[in-house]
Amino acid sequence: MNEQPFLGMEAVREGRITDYRLRTRYRAVYRNVYVRKETTLTADVRARAAWLWAGGDAVLARLPPRCSAPSGSMATGLPS
Repeated sequence: MNEQPFLGMEAVREGRITDYRLRTRYRAVYRNVYVRKETTLTADVRARAAWLWAGGDAVLARLPPRCSAPSGSMATGLPS
């Protein structure tokens, strides 16, 4: 297993990891989506984990930085 999120039950079923090792050396980011315990949960890692959790049938998107106004108003950066 590498540093990327993976589906735990699929890895166990395919024999790539044991159930014991999954429970002791990895942590769940979302239900059935795991990473190594020492992996830093960056936004990229969380996004990949969310995509896996959604069954690989999701679109991940974000607003460009200019849309994040300090006042909390998202409307200021959106086109009219």
